[in-house]
Amino acid sequence: SCLQSEKLAAYARHFSCKHFPRKSRRGREEVRFLTSINAKGITSLAATSRRLCPDVYFICDREGAASSLFLSALRSHALENGHDVISCMCPLAPHSRIDHLLIPDCGLALLTENPFHDFSSLVPDRRIHAKRFLEVEGMRSFKKRLAFNQKAAAQMIEQAVGSLQDNKLLHDRLEKIYLSAMDFSMMDVVLEDVAGQIVERRDKNRRNHAAQWCLRFRLFFVSKIFRGRIHFLRLSPPVWQQFTQLYHLLGFIVAQDFWFYFSRSKSCGKH
Repeated sequence: SCLQSEKLAAYARHFSCKHFPRKSRRGREEVRFLTSINAKGITSLAATSRRLCPDVYFICDREGAASSLFLSALRSHALENGHDVISCMCPLAPHSRIDHLLIPDCGLALLTENPFHDFSSLVPDRRIHAKRFLEVEGMRSFKKRLAFNQKAAAQMIEQAVGSLQDNKLLHDRLEKIYLSAMDFSMMDVVLEDVAGQIVERRDKNRRNHAAQWCLRFRLFFVSKIFRGRIHFLRLSPPVWQQFTQLYHLLGFIVAQDFWFYFSRSKSCGKH
């Protein structure tokens, strides 16, 4: 209720016109994660954004009320203007919430800055404060509630990290037990067998595909003959002789192909 949606949309359009020049195609999107919650805590790969994009903008949004909507609007504008984007989703809401947006061909990265994202190793080229899209007076009435929510979220993430650390210890203990009983040479044999099956199926599919196209070409050529597209009267005697030989050969091959596919379909029907 405290978010000024029209102001946010207007600023997103202005920002896009300034930074995303229009191209003749529609852009493509890749979905990635720049932040993860694991046994080490909250990990942010801040260096990745700097390697892909020379310019890094921080969106300061301590409450998390506007940054995702702002990034979603910029994403839509960038795709419409023909720029490829990398949408970095929130690990806690991977299907709905964007935490960061990278646009490599524009050299621009927009990262959400709040207590859950540690980008202390980065020096931003610019900061965009999300408070400009919020009604400050209205937010003050929810100050205690927001502080409680942030504290509760931090504690729940801390508990999740503790559980992941316990699971990591159990995994390491189990690994010490079964590694000593593993026969990796047998695993290599299985790997080679599976790889051989994959290659054999690939080659078989290629042969079947080539045979189907060969049959289509033969049928197309014979249909042209029957429809009179090739004029017999214009052929000289030597060429006519070669043509008749080719015609009979094609007829024999087509008959063979029909017999092969017919017998194969009958055998498959029996099974």
